[in-house]
Amino acid sequence: MSLTFKVQLPLGCDEKQKSFKFNGNQTVQEAVAAIAADQSIPDPDLWTLFLPASKENTAQWYSPSTLLSSVNQKNQLDLRHHHIMVRTTFFNGTEFILKSIVYPLFKPIGQWLPYVAHKFSLESADGYALKIIGKQEEMAFDKQLLDQSGFQDSPNLRFLFYDLGAPLDMTSMKIFHDIQEAQYHRGTKEKSEFEVSFNFDEPPSDVDLEAPASQLLMNLPKVSGSLSIIGKKKKLERMFCILIANHLFFYKSQNDLKPTRVLYLAHYSAAGVEDKKKKVPYGYIELTSDNKKEELIVLKADTDRWQKNLG
Repeated sequence: MSLTFKVQLPLGCDEKQKSFKFNGNQTVQEAVAAIAADQSIPDPDLWTLFLPASKENTAQWYSPSTLLSSVNQKNQLDLRHHHIMVRTTFFNGTEFILKSIVYPLFKPIGQWLPYVAHKFSLESADGYALKIIGKQEEMAFDKQLLDQSGFQDSPNLRFLFYDLGAPLDMTSMKIFHDIQEAQYHRGTKEKSEFEVSFNFDEPPSDVDLEAPASQLLMNLPKVSGSLSIIGKKKKLERMFCILIANHLFFYKSQNDLKPTRVLYLAHYSAAGVEDKKKKVPYGYIELTSDNKKEELIVLKADTDRWQKNLG
């Protein structure tokens, strides 16, 4: 049985999307390998197919072993990395620490806990649990992330990594929820008093400020793409930008090995400005530094995704 799938390709490919024909008895892994070969994408084992949410269906990740005969053909699929970055809060009974951590979708979560523990400077993950914030039950260590209860229906996915011997009391819970609220609003114009008082101005230690663009794109950033930037000299410059972990990275192209500039958005306020002449349909985004000596940065966006995440 021959099947045709329309696939949205990742940034860096020559084409944005393409239709591919496969046999229904083939697996997602086999299809991904063929797509990767067609588009010269390295490391095909790191990719899988993803069905974005629509009016007809909920969002769905397909595991590499899934038969193509059971994959939705009606809507366009995305070729995506099967590792995702999730904001994770660590609680050891006395303090909260927040980090953005990469998790695999198709590996038992228990096998990944030593890595999570290492990210929080722990020697071992023994005695610690992981849960999806907003869900009561802890994650099952023998299940992959994709099969965890509540994973598929959590649009703003965030995790809590905590010491089982130090349960959260009422005061700790209040602090925890305030931190989550503050973390959710980081980099926006509206900053809570709590966010300031807990000194979120320090950059997260797990953000590589000299990372190649391709490495950041693997971690599913909030938004990425080309922006026109108007700086000090009023000169319009086209840059490839990535917004991830509250940092805005500027590259000359998406193939660059190092950014030309990185803005830590906790030190900036962002405001959307409408183009009265209507020549720029999505308007401009003005980034104003807390340091009055720095220049006003104006971004001209081609899509509303930048407005939603920055403006």
